[in-house]
Amino acid sequence: MFTAIQRSWRIHPLPISILRLWLGVTWIYAGWHKATDPGFLTKGANGYIGSQLARIPKSSPLNFALNKLVENADLMGLVAMISEFAIGLATLSGFMLVYAALGGLIMSLTLWLTLSWTVSPYFLGSNSAYVIMWAVLLGSIFRKSGRLRLPNFSDRREVLTLALLGGLSIIGVIAGKNFKRGPKKLLSAGSSNAIAKVSDIAIGTSINIVDTFGAPAIIFRTKSGVYAYSAVCTHQGCTVEFDKNSKHLICPCHGAEYDPANSAKVLAGPTTTPLPKVEILVKGDEIFLV
Repeated sequence: MFTAIQRSWRIHPLPISILRLWLGVTWIYAGWHKATDPGFLTKGANGYIGSQLARIPKSSPLNFALNKLVENADLMGLVAMISEFAIGLATLSGFMLVYAALGGLIMSLTLWLTLSWTVSPYFLGSNSAYVIMWAVLLGSIFRKSGRLRLPNFSDRREVLTLALLGGLSIIGVIAGKNFKRGPKKLLSAGSSNAIAKVSDIAIGTSINIVDTFGAPAIIFRTKSGVYAYSAVCTHQGCTVEFDKNSKHLICPCHGAEYDPANSAKVLAGPTTTPLPKVEILVKGDEIFLV
């Protein structure tokens, strides 16, 4: 097995080897980062996969699949973690490398067309760059082999190697769950640019912002404080708007209505899911995204 790994590295020129090393390590780290995040699969927590999916704008080319993605958010999160570990391990080991590169390309393209779709200009989003990197690696592999090759299931060694990669991917997810990271440190007032000032938002009014995922969000001020919510309707992804008369957040597409003064709970409409909270930090008169 180790001889096969060494051979897989020798056949590529140095630039491709550097690219392969970067992609393999990054994908393993991405899986580990999700696995150790206590909020990634916890509903209502900061960074919950369902909240991230709910923030995907309706303009996304994959909008037709968003409802299914949100409904199966926990499963999607688990599949993403295992896939990232598997793709990273396969990229470093060279086993089924062409399929690892194809999987990385598809995953990066999916993230670009969903979570990173509203990032502008496009080069500020990393997923578009990863699409190109995986495409370059895939092209280099095809230049060497010129074909896709499935594992030979009659070959005991290949079956064991495939089982080992799958097992290590699952072990990585389980291990990450046992090494959960602590809560994120809050931003200090001097560590980033403020997105708004409290004094500029009258009580009972709101302002529109863009959250850390590049999706539309709303900051609402009440007598008790300042709160921020995703502006992506949890029904079908339309952007909600603040109604000055009712002081509610209303979806213009299908009439869903939310109460920003009460944790954005649903008041009316086809959805039963409140708008996800957007984490902010208020320092004096300044408001920061966390």
